[in-house]
Amino acid sequence: MVVHDARFFDLPLDFGRGWQACPDHVCSGVVRGRLRLSHLFKTNQEFVLKIWELNHNNNNNDQEWLLVHNVTLETEETDRLFVAAFHPYNEDVICMFNDHDVYKYKIGQGKFKNIRPNS
Repeated sequence: MVVHDARFFDLPLDFGRGWQACPDHVCSGVVRGRLRLSHLFKTNQEFVLKIWELNHNNNNNDQEWLLVHNVTLETEETDRLFVAAFHPYNEDVICMFNDHDVYKYKIGQGKFKNIRPNS
């Protein structure tokens, strides 16, 4: 495989650094053909989820990250919550891991649905 058009880009300005940027807190994916980047971290007793979308202007190669979601998640007592994937067609849905369960999370509604109960 030969790659002819590889590009590098900077992370969003307000993206966490250090321990917050480790792989456990970050997920990237494509939603409706657009690159997205999530950042999930815990502050005190709540999780904060930020999701950016790369806005790429093909005319002059300008690139900027647009913050499309910035929410606080209401969860039960847990320290283990991870973004697993973005829904490829629904901009408001992500999949998340919590311990050994998989959840569908509707961002706009703030609702979790267990899609693979712990066996």
